[in-house]
Formats: sequence, structure tokens, C-alpha cells
Amino acid sequence: MSAKPRWQDPDGLTTINTIVKKLVPSWTNGLHPVQLELVSAILDGEDVLCCTATGNGKSAAFAIPPIVLLEYNRSPGIYTAGLPTRTKPIGVVITPTKGLADNIVHGLSEMNVSGLSYCKETLTEARKTGVRLAGDIKECTKWQVVCVDPEHLQEKEWREITRSPVFRSNILFACIDEAHLINEWGLDFRRAFGAIGAFLRGCLPPSVSIIGLSATLEPGEPTVSVCRSLGFFEGRFKLIRQSNERPNTQFGIEFLSQGLNGDKFPFLLPYLASGRKAIIHCRTIDQVSRVYAYFWRLQPEGSDKLRRVRVYHSICPPDYNKETIRLLDDDPHLQIVISTVAFSNGLNARSLLDSLSLGFGSTFNESWQEKGRVGRDPKTVGRGVIFAHRRVIKEAHAYLSVLASVAAPPSHNNKKGSKKKAKSKNSSVLDKSKALVITEKVCHIACVNRCYGNPSLDPARPELSTLDCIAAGRRLPCNLCLDRVGGNLQEFLPSPLPPGFLPLPVLTAPQTGSKPSRAKKDRLTKKEREIAEKPLHDFGEYVRRKELYTDSNKYRPRSSYFPTHILASILDALLVIHFPADLEHILNNSWPYYLQHGSKLYDVVIEIQASINLQRSIAKEVSLAKRKGKKQQSDRAINESDNEGESHDLEPEAGPSSQVLDNDNTSNRKRQAMEPITRNAKRPRGPRSAQPSVAEVAESYGPRYKTRKSVRSLQELSSEVVDMHGSLRSSSRRTRNS
Repeated sequence: MSAKPRWQDPDGLTTINTIVKKLVPSWTNGLHPVQLELVSAILDGEDVLCCTATGNGKSAAFAIPPIVLLEYNRSPGIYTAGLPTRTKPIGVVITPTKGLADNIVHGLSEMNVSGLSYCKETLTEARKTGVRLAGDIKECTKWQVVCVDPEHLQEKEWREITRSPVFRSNILFACIDEAHLINEWGLDFRRAFGAIGAFLRGCLPPSVSIIGLSATLEPGEPTVSVCRSLGFFEGRFKLIRQSNERPNTQFGIEFLSQGLNGDKFPFLLPYLASGRKAIIHCRTIDQVSRVYAYFWRLQPEGSDKLRRVRVYHSICPPDYNKETIRLLDDDPHLQIVISTVAFSNGLNARSLLDSLSLGFGSTFNESWQEKGRVGRDPKTVGRGVIFAHRRVIKEAHAYLSVLASVAAPPSHNNKKGSKKKAKSKNSSVLDKSKALVITEKVCHIACVNRCYGNPSLDPARPELSTLDCIAAGRRLPCNLCLDRVGGNLQEFLPSPLPPGFLPLPVLTAPQTGSKPSRAKKDRLTKKEREIAEKPLHDFGEYVRRKELYTDSNKYRPRSSYFPTHILASILDALLVIHFPADLEHILNNSWPYYLQHGSKLYDVVIEIQASINLQRSIAKEVSLAKRKGKKQQSDRAINESDNEGESHDLEPEAGPSSQVLDNDNTSNRKRQAMEPITRNAKRPRGPRSAQPSVAEVAESYGPRYKTRKSVRSLQELSSEVVDMHGSLRSSSRRTRNS
């Protein structure tokens, strides 16, 4: 009995390429080897884990199989007979973000494949029109690919869909895009990622191909964890691992002496001056707002400021984010997009050339995903730069030393708990790959290749991936290698412009002089600044509540109503604001709510000033009282010393009687303010008394009980002690006076 034909056989591979060349005009050469291996395994119903670089065509995993099967069913006599097929093929793609789902659907439409983004917005529109999406998905006639997030998979509608006989007989594959997020998000951020494998294995037929796609899944424990979560066991799935190195993208890290929490980012301007379309990755929405405000101030008056710079994050309406992706490719006026992590995973904008990251992501996978957003067209030259403060170098070294100490045998000198303390102190890194890249001193690309276990791009030279850029002959050396050879060997050309379109004006920072130094009394102390911040924060919350429900502010982030740079400017000059005009001059038209709430802000500033001035006056009075008390105490001590010296001159013979006399004659008289100060004549030194012998001193400190050798009366013992102390006291006085 002959074996059934398979898509991975030579005839099946030829059939796939023939159909792709026929129906996908942009792929005239068919699929490249990795794509062909991936698609043929999916059509045969095998589980696949594919790890390769961004831009290497992983999207063919969910675009090509429906195209191949639909054409194969339409013309069965043309192609090899007996290959596995579905009557109405349909696939499911699990995506981490709505933006990625919309991006996939848009890419499928360019290949004449119908797709659906199953998300909150589409469900709302369907309910308004009376359409039940779950019913259409079960029929498998309207869409060939359905994109859904992990949270919606856990709802009742998807359990009904997966129980439908029509759907179960036609579903071809279930693809998890950005599979590395199962490890990064599935534990705490979005626990639904950790339940994807259980849903797929429990609700889908065993003939369905389950696919995991990622560009940043590290070998070793991360890969084992993803396989365990998706039910991939050794010998039962196909692993395709290619290098995720980006030959057409230059990578570098620029360490800054300034932080990233301010409202000025001049280090970005040299990269934007080249006229290349750039994506700026920020860590928070607040940072997005500060960067956007900075570029807003730099744009010349009269220009269309809303057109040149746009933002992309989860708070923006989905239609706005979708329009931003479209304008990147279609509008030459749009040069800069400022985004959060929402743009980092999987989104495809072929016109982007520069990726500028403000700080590292939570893991190096996130940072490397950000660099994968540029240079999607192999013919272009991309550039990826990470800006970070210099202190991360120290933190990375400390983190690696902690890892080394944990891996090393325990030392007897280490105290218990020292490792735990050290680890918590340097927990801001929390990623070995990121720490290794930060501390790398030879070649960043070679370090990245070691972290991901990347094979060589040239099979004839297997050692190529671990060599530095100069030795490996890379087209775009990293910044470490460029520093060694000197200079930048690559010219980064601006983004192409349509005919007759003038280049955008270069953004330049204004030439401002140094800040005028203020007197100490006009500056807030650290404690005063902390006290003044609270009422200003309360004022910002008051402004937010007042402006929140207006149409123009519906989607503004909380921090934009009273930004941190406005707060800092007011605190820097708080004690020199005496009139409303002073406050208006300090804000310099940088706060859009000044007309509505400027008077209220001035009242808050005046109240803070009054409180601080009152606290300063109280502190000054307390300080003067303390100084006055210390001076009185010092004068009293001087007078007592003088009186003791005079009584000593009157009684040259020290003894018990002189001690009593000193105590009786002690005077607390203060020197009058206008009393003339005269230096007394040098007092003659009295005769020096004989020092007691060692035996006498030792005997004076002997036991108080009576010994058997000598019995002395208590009266004799007390008289000797009094005489000895009297002589010591008179001797010390003479020494002090001399």
C-alpha cells in the first residue's frame, strides 16, 4: 500500500510554489526555503515552532495556506491529486494587541485573503447591526483568517465556535504570534497568555496544526517553557530556528549623562535631522506626552504640527492608531511617531527607517523587537539606537555579579541573606541578556547572537555570528565596532519624497542662555520642595476633574493636564512669583489651561509661599533661641572657671576645707555688655605639691572589707582618701591655669 501524498513531498512543494507565483504577484519567485518549510508543515497538520528575524516572512504561515487550499480545491485536475485539504479552510491567529490584529488583516487584504479582527470594537459594531460574529465564524464562509486576543478565547462564544462540526472539520491551523510573550506576560501581566495551550489542546481537533511564531525566543529554558505551555513535546513538532540578526539595520547604544524624566530631549535631534521616518519608543504614556510636547515646541510657527508628529498607544482610539500606520506609508508629511510597547510587537510599517528607544524595555526581547520595526524592506538601510543613562552600566555589572555569586559554590565568608539583599538592590535589570548587552565592550551584534544562539548567516562560515562586525564583514557595523575603526562608514539617506515635495524643516533646539542663578533665600530646600509638591498635585487633579468631560480632552492622559515639567518650572521659581504676570512669564504659553485656571493656580502658589515663609520664620526664631541659650551657657562656664581660679590663688594648700570654700564662693556673675575687657597679669605659679606614690594610689582603691593583715579604722581610711583627692585637684588646677 503506497503512502498518501504529503505537502512536504517534492510534488507538494512544487504545487505550493506554483500556486504562490500564480496568485501572489509580489512574490514572483515563490516562497524562500524557510517559508516553504513552514507552510508545507502547516498544510500537513504538523505542529511548528518557528523562530526567525522580523521581516523574514513569518506572516506567510497564516496567509499562504488558505490561498493554496482554495486554489487547490478550485482546480483539482491541475495539481497533484490526493494532498490533504479542507473544503472551507479557516485559520485562527492569536495576537497580543488590537493594533497587530488590524495590521495582519490589512496585510491579508493586499493578498486577497479575507480576515477579521475579533476585538471589542468589531463586536460592538456587529451588535449594533444585529450581526452575530460567532455564527459567521462557525460557517467558515466569510473569512479565511480570524485574529483574536487570548482574553476573548476564554469567553463562551469561542467554546461554542470550537464545538461546531463545520468549524472543526475546516479549521486548518491555530497560530500564536509573538509566542515569547507567553513567558513574559503569561505569569502576571496577562494571565490569559498562559492558558492558550490548554484551550487549543482541549478545544481543537488533533489534526489542527498549532504554530508558534517569534523573533526573540531565546534557546534553553525560555524555549522549553513555551513548548511546555503549548504542548510541544520532543519528536512531535517541527522546530525551525534561524538567525534573528538584521543585516540591513545598524544597532547601537548611546549612554547619556542626563536622565530621561525631563521635558527636553535634544539628543534625538541629530537623528531626526536626516529627514528619515522614525519611531520613538517610550516606556510610559507620560513619557510619550513629554516627548510630543517637546517636538510641538520645536516646530516652527505656521506649520501643521499635528501632521508631522503623531502618537501611538493603547489610550488612543483604534481608528486613530490604524490611521497612523496608514499615514506612515502614504503621507510624506508624517515623519515621527511616538509610541509605547503597543507598537513594539509585530507591527509592520515598511516606510520606517529609524527606531529610537528612550531606555531599555523590561526585557531585551522587547528592545530587540523595537529594532525590528525598521528596515522591513531589505533594500533599505535601517538604524536602531537605544538611549540610556550611564547608571544602567553599574546596575548591569552588579546584576551579573549577583548571578555569578548565586551560580558559584557558597562561601563561608558570606552572611545569610546577602545574596537576597544584593539581588533586590539591582532588580531594575532583571534580564541576563539585557545586562550582557549593556556591559558588552567589543561588539553588540556578536553579543546578541550569543544570547539568542543565532546560527551563522553563511553556512560556509559557522563562526561568523560570534565574530565582531569588522572581522565578520558586516555591512552595517555596530557603534562599538565603529568606535574602534573610527567614524561612521554608512551614510543614512532621508526617506524618499514624492516629486515636487520640499523637505521638512529641520528641528533645532532653541539657543537659550544659562538660567539666572537665584539667591539662596529664593530657592526651595529639598524638604520645602516636597511639601510644595502636594498642593500643586492636588491642583492638577482639580484641573483634570474640571476638563475631563470636554470633547477635546476625552482621550488625554492624566499627566497631561498639569505636566511634570510645568510643575518643575513653578517649583524652581516659586519664591519669586509675586504677581500673576510673573507666573504667566514662567509658564511661557506652555500650559494650555492657563486662561481657564491661571488665577486659581496663582492663588495656590501664594498660599504655598505664605506657608513656607511662616515655616522659615519659625525655624529662624528657634535657631536664634538655641544660639542665645548656647551663648549663655558658654558665658556661665567661663565665669565659673574664673572664680575657681581666684579661689585657688587664695588657698594654695589643697584639701577638704578648700573644696568646701570653692563651692561656697562660686559666683554666676555675667560680664556687663559695656564692661572693658582687660588682660590680667600672669599669676605666679604656686609650689608644686608632691605626687602620691603608686603604692598610695593602689592602697586607696583597695578592698573596703577588713583584711587579716592590718585592721584600719574607717576614719583613718576616709581622711587619707580626702587628702589624696585634694592634692590631685589642686595639681590639676595649677596645670590648667599655667
